[in-house]
Amino acid sequence: MAEKAGIVQRLKERFGLTPYFEDNVVNNPAREHLLPYVEAAIDEAEAREVQEDSKVRHFWYVEELGYHIRVITTGEGRLFNAHEDSNYTRKQRRRKQ
Repeated sequence: MAEKAGIVQRLKERFGLTPYFEDNVVNNPAREHLLPYVEAAIDEAEAREVQEDSKVRHFWYVEELGYHIRVITTGEGRLFNAHEDSNYTRKQRRRKQ
């Protein structure tokens, strides 16, 4: 639990957290395993997409997990969401065709 607290504190200091991120990622047992990868997903993103509402999607492949994750930040850079993105690979393949 101390490791999780340290990761959350570092994310909070560096990016800031929205209440949505705290409720749906930090305090969600099904997603909290993504926390150690959030920073790298932003720093080393394979791709980024800016949404119409100015939120930014950061896509990154997590070797240890075997899939892509999508981290979404607000236009101001605060963490808004993070989840598995099983559609990313398929979407990339369609773009190349």
